[in-house]
Amino acid sequence: MRRSPDINAQRRSGSRSGSPRGLGRFGMLLGIVGLGSTCLSACTATLSDPGTKTTGGAGTNPGASSSGANTLPSGGSNTPSGTAAGSGNSGAGAGNATPGSGISSPGTAAACTTIDPGRVTIHRLNILEYNNTVRDLLGDTTQPANAFPDDTGGANFDNNSDVLATSPLLFSKMETAAEALSTAAVATGSASRAKIITCDSTKVGDMACATTVMTAFARKAWRRPATTAELARLTAFVPLAKANGDGFDQGIALAIEATLLSPNFTFRPELDPDPTATAPRLLSSYEIASRLSYFLWSSMPDDTLNAAADAGGLQDVSSLQAQATRMLGDAKASTLVSSMGGQWFGTYKMATVAPLATSFPTFDDTLRAAMTQETNLFLQDFMTGPTQSFLDALDASYTYANARLAQHYGLPAVTGTAFQKVSLAGTQRAGLLTQGSILTTTSFPTRTSPVKRGQWVMANILCTPPPAPPDNVPALEKTVVPPGSSVRVQLNAHIADPTCAACHQVMDPLGFGLEHFDGIGAWRVMDGTQAVDATGQLPSGTSFDGAQQMATALKASTTQISACASTKVFSYSLGRDPGPSDQCQLNQLGTAFASANYNFRSLLMQMIASDTFRMRRPVAPGGQ
Repeated sequence: MRRSPDINAQRRSGSRSGSPRGLGRFGMLLGIVGLGSTCLSACTATLSDPGTKTTGGAGTNPGASSSGANTLPSGGSNTPSGTAAGSGNSGAGAGNATPGSGISSPGTAAACTTIDPGRVTIHRLNILEYNNTVRDLLGDTTQPANAFPDDTGGANFDNNSDVLATSPLLFSKMETAAEALSTAAVATGSASRAKIITCDSTKVGDMACATTVMTAFARKAWRRPATTAELARLTAFVPLAKANGDGFDQGIALAIEATLLSPNFTFRPELDPDPTATAPRLLSSYEIASRLSYFLWSSMPDDTLNAAADAGGLQDVSSLQAQATRMLGDAKASTLVSSMGGQWFGTYKMATVAPLATSFPTFDDTLRAAMTQETNLFLQDFMTGPTQSFLDALDASYTYANARLAQHYGLPAVTGTAFQKVSLAGTQRAGLLTQGSILTTTSFPTRTSPVKRGQWVMANILCTPPPAPPDNVPALEKTVVPPGSSVRVQLNAHIADPTCAACHQVMDPLGFGLEHFDGIGAWRVMDGTQAVDATGQLPSGTSFDGAQQMATALKASTTQISACASTKVFSYSLGRDPGPSDQCQLNQLGTAFASANYNFRSLLMQMIASDTFRMRRPVAPGGQ
C-alpha cells in the first residue's frame, strides 16, 4: 500500500519535532493525531523502570495531546462522582446467586468495614493480551506480539502491571506490528475490510464515512467511546492521505494504525475524575468491562459486554456476574485455564522443557503436546465447572488422554488422537500431581528431582514456597555415595550439611512421594539398582506412602489451599500482587470459597463481586 509522501519522509527521518527520541514513527503518528507524544515520553521515562508505580491518576494522562491540554476521558457518563462508593462496601460480599449460572450462591462473607480497594498500576497489554485483542478486533491470527520483548513476570503472573515495563525497543516493535495490522485490515478483498469499512465514501462523502468507520473502530479498540475531538484527529488522516495522492482506504489505514499505537489501545487506563480525591470510587462500566474481559479472556470485551457497558449496566453485582457466567461459557474462557492455570502450576514450561533423548528416548513433541492438553482439559473442569470442588483436583480418579498419552501411562482401551475422559480406577495415578506435565516440568533433563517436586507442592498447592538456597551449594551429583544409589540416597547425603537441612527436610519428603514417576511421568518401581522408596510426610507431620496417599493427605490442608487459591485469583484478576492492606479482602474470599465447598467458579464470581475488583482508590499525582 502506498503511503503519503510527507509521512514517508518523516518515517525516513526517524523523528518528528516533539516526539520522544527513539520512538520514530510511533511518536510521529501520535503527534499528528494528537494522541500522546507527551504521554509516550512519560511512559518511556517511568514505566520502563519496573520499580516505578505509575497510576492512571498520576503524571500525564495517556492520550494527552502534545500540549497537554486534552486529556483522556475516564469513561464518559458512567463514571461516578468519586465519592458515591466511599464506604468501600457497595455490593461486595453479598453472596448473590449468579443469574442463570446453575451454581449455588458464592456464599455470604463478613463485610470488611475498612476495606481499601487499592489501585492498579496503569496496565500495558502483555504479549498474550495483545495477540488476543488484535485477533478479536481485526481477525488477525499472526500473533504479532510474539516479536515483542519478553514480558517480565511478577511474583505470580505475567499480567502484573507493576512489572510490565516499556522501552524504545517495545515501541519500535509495536510500530511495526501496527503498520502491518492496519495495512492488512483494509486490504482489498479481506474479511476485515468488509467489517471495518461499512459505508461507501463515494456516496456519503469521505468525512462522513470516515467518522462512521472510526467511531465504531475506536470504540472497540479503546474499550470506550472516543471523544469528538479524538475522532476529529483520527479522521483527519483521510484528507491528509488524499492530499498526498493516496485514497480513502489508505487514510483509514493510517487512522487505524494511529489507533493501535495510542496508549488508549496499548494500555488499559483507569483515570480518576478527581485525582486529588481520597475516597474509593466505583469503576465506570467501561473500566469494569475491561477488567472483566481481560480477567476471563485475556482479551477485549465482545459486542455483548460492550453493549452492557454502553448502557451503564455493569456496576450492579448481579448484572456483572451474569456477564461473567456468559463469558465463562465461551470458548475464549479456555485462556483463563491455559494462562492462569498454566502459570500457577508451571505447565507453560512444557513448551521449552527438554528431557535428554539418551535418558528418555520416548519423549517427543507429540507427547509434549498431549501432556499439556491433558492438564488444560483437566483444569477446565475444576476451574470453571459449576459444582466441582477444587480439592478434588488433587485426587480425582480420572483424567483426559489420547492414544499417545494413554500408551505412555499404560492405560488400556484408548485409541486415536482425540482426547477422551479416562478412568484411573485401579491405576497408580490420581489427580493433578501424577500428570505428565507436572512431573516433567519438575524434573531435570536426565532424572527426577524430589527437591523441585517438593518445592512445587509447597509453592503451588500450599503457597508456602521455601526460601532460595544459599550460595555455593554443591551439586547433587558431587555428593559422594555408593555407585547406583537412588536419588533419595543421594539427597539424604546431600542435606547432611546443616545449611541445607532446614529447607530440604520440609521439601524433600514431599518430592519423595512422587518418586514412582520418572523424569517424564512414566511409572517405575526401580531407581537405578534400588527399589523406589516413596514414603514421606507433609510439613504438618502427616505420613504417606506414594502419590495417592500424599494427595489424600494434602486434600485435608483446606485452610492453606483456600488461602492459596484466593491469592492466585486475586493476583491474576487485578494484575497486581496483594499487599498487607488486602488481607481483609483475601480473608473474605477464602471464607466464601470454603462456604461454597471450594468450588473454584464460585471463587471467580466472589472476586468479580468484590469491592477490590469493582473499585479503585484515587491516587494523587506522585502518590502511592
